[in-house]
Amino acid sequence: MSKYFGSHYRLLHASDGVEACDVIAMNPEIALIITDINMPNMTGHQLLVKIRKSENNHVKNLPVIVMTLRRQHDRNLAF
Repeated sequence: MSKYFGSHYRLLHASDGVEACDVIAMNPEIALIITDINMPNMTGHQLLVKIRKSENNHVKNLPVIVMTLRRQHDRNLAF
């Protein structure tokens, strides 16, 4: 992602969902969250739920893109 957006935006990185919560809390200028669904310690879905339940209106209303880097080998996935 840094390759495509790094020259135009300030990117903040977290190694897992728990760290992402800390980064979000400490950086009120965040305007968009992009997260992987598969992360250690807290999944992207759990992170999204935590964001939407936030008491901070800015955080609660942040746009969030949840994706995965996992290859689609399992054709039985339902979306």
